[in-house]
Amino acid sequence: MQNFQVTYALSIDPDATATSGFASSSDRNNLKIVVQAISSNQACMIVESMFGGPTRCQAKMAFPA
Repeated sequence: MQNFQVTYALSIDPDATATSGFASSSDRNNLKIVVQAISSNQACMIVESMFGGPTRCQAKMAFPA
């Protein structure tokens, strides 16, 4: 396991789809969190799952922290 810093965005759309609501609010974009995972892909999936799945959260990138 390794620490990864994940950059993500949260949707502000209550009826979110895979692409809606992510670009309209700058205070919910480019958020960062550190999680433990085996790979950067897994780190992104963990963060998206924490916030309700890919329609509510889009993990953009993950780097070793």
